[in-house]
Amino acid sequence: MTSSLHPTAAIILAGGKSERMQKPKPFLPFDAKTTFLEHLIELYKELPVTQIVVVLNKSYHNLIPDNFLFEDITFIFNEDPDLGRLHSVKLGIQTIVSAQATFIQNIDNPLVAKESLNLLMQHLPQEGYLIPVCDNLHGHPILISQELFPKILLSPNSKTLRDVLFTEKKYFVNVPDKGILININTPEDYQKYFQISY
Repeated sequence: MTSSLHPTAAIILAGGKSERMQKPKPFLPFDAKTTFLEHLIELYKELPVTQIVVVLNKSYHNLIPDNFLFEDITFIFNEDPDLGRLHSVKLGIQTIVSAQATFIQNIDNPLVAKESLNLLMQHLPQEGYLIPVCDNLHGHPILISQELFPKILLSPNSKTLRDVLFTEKKYFVNVPDKGILININTPEDYQKYFQISY
């Protein structure tokens, strides 16, 4: 691994159907002013990333507020969410320009701290991928090196991203951030972590 910063992109995955949540996760309130999606975009815009790609379920297109003003964000609409998460990852990777790595940021992991993302960027892998760890538990987002992009793009959608990465080199960075471990997938999860009416 290297400890210097290199061109890094971020893919925000919001291409699923949010069936367990029963509401579109990208547009859940994160706080009184922002949604999950807005918060994550703002978070990554505070980092020295070269590109932010949002892969959004096509059926959510009309849910984007009129005042949703984010410049320099690449939106990709997933027309077939039934193909699974790996398909969304591929759509994101296909749009990346001149980055040596990319974050894979799930929309349902919105509580990661900016400091954790900075730590990951400071340990960018030249091969394989990087996993944040807190309390000996693996979390999200992961940071994938450019070397893995072709393999991911050529993998069948019947596989998961975990399947594709299983035999690849992986590295770990300890972060003091329990937010990397929190997934918001159900109404119960949301009510546990957010003091906002669901």
